[in-house]
Amino acid sequence: MYGLLIILSRCGLLNSDTDSKFITLLFLSNKDKRAGVHKLTLWHEIEDLQKKKAELEFQLRSLEEKEKTLEERARLLEEKLAIKELEQKLRIKTESIEKLESRIGELEQRLNLSAEVAAVPELERQTNNTQSENSYHLRKLFSE
Repeated sequence: MYGLLIILSRCGLLNSDTDSKFITLLFLSNKDKRAGVHKLTLWHEIEDLQKKKAELEFQLRSLEEKEKTLEERARLLEEKLAIKELEQKLRIKTESIEKLESRIGELEQRLNLSAEVAAVPELERQTNNTQSENSYHLRKLFSE
């Protein structure tokens, strides 16, 4: 401030002591106004920061809700996938059991056929034995 007064007086712009007092008062008055403007600017800056903070908090809540929804969706998809895998395992196991049952049926049929085939010679042998015994008894009966 005083540097300005010295410059003005050297340039011949200050004619009297009254001029320097007037410039000093004007400077102080502008200083107070600038302080008021500065306070107003700070108030606007605080408001802007509060708005920015509220906006960021809103965005954070939105992202947290989205995250929660995505986590639930991921769990849902994991459950569906687990069910599909179990259904596939169940289908495979059912097919395996059906094949085993079919194989057992075939083996039992083969066993019954071989038992019947084995039974035929036994029947023939039994029949032959019975015939032999009958012929023996008939010979004995008639030979006497």
